[in-house]
Amino acid sequence: MFGKCGDIEVAREIFHGLWRPNLFSWTMILAACARNGRNLEALLLVRRMIGEGARPDVVCFVTILDLCAATADLEQGKVAHAWILACGVESSSRVLGNALINMYGKCRNLDLARAQFDRMEHQDHGRDVVTWNSLLAAFTHNGYLEEAARLFQEMEVEGIKPSSVTLTCVLESCSGDRQGKLFHDRVLDLGLQGDEFLMNSLVKMYARCGRLEESRLVFRAIDQKDIISWNVMISLEARLGSSEEAVELLREIDLEGFPEPDEVTFISVVDACSCLGDLDLCFTIQELVSSAGFDDDLLLGNAVVNMFGKSGCLDAARATFDRLPVKNVVSWNCLISGYAQNLQGRRCLELFRQMDQEGVKANSVTFVSLLDACSTIPALDFGRELHLRITAAGLELHTVVATALINMYGKCQELQLAQELLERYQSTGLRDSVTWNAIAAAYAQNGHPLEALELFWRMQQQGVRAQEATFVTILDACGDSSSLLAHGRSIAKLSSWTSDAIKGALLGMYSKCGCVDDALAALQSLSSRGLLAWTSMLAAYAHVGRASEALRVLGQMQHDGVVPDDVAFSAVVFACSHAGLLHEALVRLAWVSGDYGTAMGAGLYECVVDVLARMGRLQEAEELMHAMPYEPDSLAWMALLGACTVHGDLERGARTAGHEALLDSGSGRYVLLSNMYASWED
Repeated sequence: MFGKCGDIEVAREIFHGLWRPNLFSWTMILAACARNGRNLEALLLVRRMIGEGARPDVVCFVTILDLCAATADLEQGKVAHAWILACGVESSSRVLGNALINMYGKCRNLDLARAQFDRMEHQDHGRDVVTWNSLLAAFTHNGYLEEAARLFQEMEVEGIKPSSVTLTCVLESCSGDRQGKLFHDRVLDLGLQGDEFLMNSLVKMYARCGRLEESRLVFRAIDQKDIISWNVMISLEARLGSSEEAVELLREIDLEGFPEPDEVTFISVVDACSCLGDLDLCFTIQELVSSAGFDDDLLLGNAVVNMFGKSGCLDAARATFDRLPVKNVVSWNCLISGYAQNLQGRRCLELFRQMDQEGVKANSVTFVSLLDACSTIPALDFGRELHLRITAAGLELHTVVATALINMYGKCQELQLAQELLERYQSTGLRDSVTWNAIAAAYAQNGHPLEALELFWRMQQQGVRAQEATFVTILDACGDSSSLLAHGRSIAKLSSWTSDAIKGALLGMYSKCGCVDDALAALQSLSSRGLLAWTSMLAAYAHVGRASEALRVLGQMQHDGVVPDDVAFSAVVFACSHAGLLHEALVRLAWVSGDYGTAMGAGLYECVVDVLARMGRLQEAEELMHAMPYEPDSLAWMALLGACTVHGDLERGARTAGHEALLDSGSGRYVLLSNMYASWED
């Protein structure tokens, strides 16, 4: 009685007070321990039971086998099986045989599970559907999915009618939507569509096979959906990227008023909201979490902090964090990661100091976020300090941490340190393309494309499989110089990827190298053309001075509904200006603030200056140089000086040549000044 009521201490006291426990007493105390999670204690009692020469019956043996299964204690399970054989009761009970199969399956010994299953075929009691289900569960839970599918076929041949448990097991072994449809039909044939647990398994099976629409249809067909059914569907929608649908399902629950959302429901919805960037929705979900009484739930609180961080609302993330009654390392990681993702690197470092003061031990996730923060500041000294802490924690050669370290050193322009870390990582026998990609990106981003290429070819020689990101990085590096174009073409042939990321990298490479025909072919091969792809194509035409083609591409871009930004307009205006199509350039410039309301960047301002200067409107060009909200670079001032030379404006030319931006521009300004004075004298 006390064991069933959860008062295990009283039950133990009564049992240990018995002078000579009988079989009933042993069985009750073992069951009480199992029911209250005292499995290891129960196994110690089993050893004592053996020592005292007790002779268990079938019920007691089943309890012992279930304890061995719960603790995955194979050796104790074998001892129990030998004891069963010694007592001569194995062949007397099918229930005992089923418990043996279950125990061996939970202990991951499928050979012994199968042997027990085969032995039962020749015993008087034979095998029933539970026997088959026990072995099916053993196969599926241990990842032997093909064996589970074959066993189900054996079962059908034997004429054993499947139960809902059978079909739940085989749905886990389903390897394709065609096979899944056959199992679904079997569910309908047997009239089992009223079993919610089985229908939830069908929902998950279709999602696993990439058939989300079928998952939704099965979910809608469940008559009485409990919270588990809703949670299954909401988590699937969130995990597969259908965040809006996940949130909509929560609204449905709210409208129906039943069932009550639980912690699992809200965690899935909060994760979905993290991907939407809708702050109003985030605050609404937070209110629902609070009204449901989950304010003190640490797991859910951490998820809300993460949601606000990913949505860019750092004040709300910090306020939620501060309200948590208890904080663990995950809480700190969620907040630090939020600041890191929103490029608030210095706040990340401050939080880490505070975390240190409060005695919370950082883990690999903490260090990765902090290293990312150091990369954006950049903060090399703090990065070095973190490296020492990481090494002391034994995490330096952890793949994700090593990659973040290499990336940090690369962003801080410490390529030698990044290279040394990669070599140390490799010296341990580890081969991971993610770390290779990090060092290749470091070389490429710091203007060392040859070193990035050398690393790539070393990867090939050492048999390290390059990831998609690696190809994108190297192809981008090959675009830095026309002399590397041949390498880029060779690398493109090595890539087996057909994704838009690779095609976009090829487009960028061809664009920077002026290979407009190849760039156009890459653009046309893209399944989806975004702003970056169109802008790369415009830049390619601008690079070779083909203004009419640039204007045509701009028209196609607008037709596709892609709104040009200031970089796209800069490429078009540059092409028109240098081709002498000054009127066309001015028309496109009028579109920027008029039709599109696009914010003008420094590059576009300088394009306007260039157009005005070429048209001889030098006063307007000079006024714009002084009025623009950016500091014009030396190239812009040189363009104005060149225009003063062409149009013979000596006074403005002299004033422009004396600007501080041109003082370190080399001999170029002197050549232009000389030409201007010579033309004036003529």
